[in-house]
Amino acid sequence: MKLFSKHRSLFLAGSVLALVAGCTDADVETPGDGTPIVVNPIPPSGGGASGFAGRSTAPTSAADCPNGTMFLSNVALPSGATTNFCSLTPLGGGNIVGTVNVPFSADPILLSGTVFVGDAGGASGDLTIAAGQQFISQSMTGQVDLLVVSRGSTMNAVGTPTQPIIFTSAQDFEDDGMPNGTSGTGDWGGLAINGSAPLNECTIDPAATPGSDACRQNGEGGSGEFGGADAADSSGDFQYIRVQHAGFPFTPTNELNGVALQGVGNGTNFEFVQVHLGADDGFEWFGGTVNVNNLVVTGANDDSLTGPTAGPGRFNLRWLYSSLATTTVSKATTMATRQTTPCRGRCRAFPTSH
Repeated sequence: MKLFSKHRSLFLAGSVLALVAGCTDADVETPGDGTPIVVNPIPPSGGGASGFAGRSTAPTSAADCPNGTMFLSNVALPSGATTNFCSLTPLGGGNIVGTVNVPFSADPILLSGTVFVGDAGGASGDLTIAAGQQFISQSMTGQVDLLVVSRGSTMNAVGTPTQPIIFTSAQDFEDDGMPNGTSGTGDWGGLAINGSAPLNECTIDPAATPGSDACRQNGEGGSGEFGGADAADSSGDFQYIRVQHAGFPFTPTNELNGVALQGVGNGTNFEFVQVHLGADDGFEWFGGTVNVNNLVVTGANDDSLTGPTAGPGRFNLRWLYSSLATTTVSKATTMATRQTTPCRGRCRAFPTSH
């Protein structure tokens, strides 16, 4: 089955078997001949931790950093080495407010702590990232690195088939100098996108009407508030992106995933996105109306796609799942509604695939 044309190959995991759980040939428009799709990994460059810390592209002063970033020197890495970076925020995280356009940088840009696009206090952010940009989480013990698009803010991260935008961990870079998905799982927190689209469960104000602006939730892992009444809300444009080695389960009911879509509206464009080697679910939906296309999950420790309180968005069936030798995948998809009180005719968990 030709799931993607060659010019749309943004995948990196080793030998991957394409399968859509629960489908038979009769359910698939073009069943194909059953030949597995083989995805060739990016070759390592060598060098290890010391080689990455001493890389030639590392900035030496603020003059080397692109607009929208700041220069940080002697940043500690998991290996114990230190190096310089251009970063979106100070060490430990912060907020990006106003319009910030980050041009391409040959050196990976640092994510340290929780980085919010926008401010929960009401100041919005609009972050634009250049195609081909690589981001590296600091991934230090005791610190959870997480990129959050706040409710009312937007991020425009539009890669290309040959220049995907990559979010990965320091461990991934330190093992061989490249963001080629060769580290473990759960190195950092991943990507959370918060919108103002309707929810069917209101946890901040349980008395609120599902689907109303007052119906909101707080995201797991400290990822912020989401939900509202704007089905057409836009959180930005996300295309040709890889999120690698992310996800972080604090407790069974408080987890970060590769990508969390939280009250995201259908004004958001979200397609050609891969989550690789996540410690929890690949993609998780919490309400919202967003339509997604061409999602890829490789080597998730838990569900590939899950929506305990999923919304009515549409899902393109061109999904690729794999269980790598070092992981166990509990399910391909889990979609449901969770409502502890009567829905009053406003339950909104009807995701559809096509």
